[in-house]
Amino acid sequence: MAPNDQTLGNNELGAWRIFSLFMLLLQKGPLPSAEIYTAIYSDLSTDSALRTFSRDRAVLKQLGFAITEVKTGKEKSFYLSDSNFFDSSYDLSPEDANQLLVICSAVLTDTTFVYQEKLRNALSKIVGNFYSSDSGKPDSKKLSASSQSKVFPVLYESLSSKQLVNVTYTNSQDQIKQKRLGVLDFFVSQGLLYFVGQDFSSGTESASIKTFRIDRVLDAAILKDEHFSIPKAFNSNDYNLLDFQLGSQAGTLVAFVPKNILAAFEHFSQGQGDVELLSNGALWTVAYAHENTALSWILAHGLIPRFPESLLAKWKESLSEVANGR
Repeated sequence: MAPNDQTLGNNELGAWRIFSLFMLLLQKGPLPSAEIYTAIYSDLSTDSALRTFSRDRAVLKQLGFAITEVKTGKEKSFYLSDSNFFDSSYDLSPEDANQLLVICSAVLTDTTFVYQEKLRNALSKIVGNFYSSDSGKPDSKKLSASSQSKVFPVLYESLSSKQLVNVTYTNSQDQIKQKRLGVLDFFVSQGLLYFVGQDFSSGTESASIKTFRIDRVLDAAILKDEHFSIPKAFNSNDYNLLDFQLGSQAGTLVAFVPKNILAAFEHFSQGQGDVELLSNGALWTVAYAHENTALSWILAHGLIPRFPESLLAKWKESLSEVANGR
């Protein structure tokens, strides 16, 4: 069945037939086999129509659209199930959702990008719907997830419009604080989404730049006509910290990096700290906020701590427990 009576080659005719079958099932369904054969395969014999329809179904299945058959009386009917239109294996993971937001943040702050607002709205819906889905989540996490779906678009509006945002935030001590922030950037660490914000809560002259976890934001609202500007010396890489660095600095650690993992270390250390190359590896000096988290990070990545003594003692204890099977 060629469009507009055009003459098509075999490949073109096959493609057009498959497309016609897809569109027919997309608009109606379930459709009896007789109606499908009349509409799509009328120029073929009964046996040829059966074989061709079977091949066309296989092609559509390869494209991600399986045709389901049901028995309706003495005749079979066919339809495209709604489940065909989204493969759950491609569902967003928490890491995917966070990375999507971070990747797009540069475009969202580019005033020359004419679809800035539309992209921001689309991201709010895509990622917001992901975080607001309560299925399979314990009750303790549902409030946080719902809250995130509401605050994402507000924080992005602050980032793109350079307007201050009033944030209700729960800190690491579970204290609820009200803050006036200017959102400067977003980043991901250990699967969690953070944002960098300039804190104007105590006045603009002493505004400090801090990192905040998005899942700790309970509410956010744009403060109309209260604008801020990004500091000239601001560099987002200075705030894209490792998980054990997030928080108030508690000290500085020194760790030995074996030579055989130096290449990998350059990747997973994210450029944090200072590196002194040695003949057999390197010494890494970096600030930390949480000693136990730093220990877990060092153990996971195969580093050997040298300082502080408390961290070295915990590291030796951990290795002893592993050696003794505890």
